[in-house]
Amino acid sequence: MPRLATQIEAILYLKGQPLSIEELSEYAQCDREKVADGLIELMADYAH
Repeated sequence: MPRLATQIEAILYLKGQPLSIEELSEYAQCDREKVADGLIELMADYAH
């Protein structure tokens, strides 16, 4: 299973518009805290 940050990146790319953490948690089928952690990880990936 791909890491959550990768799933979030794919969801955002496919939707092509900003999404709330609530929407991301529904699409990724996980809780809001995990999505928030995944977003932080994704932002860190892009910062490097």
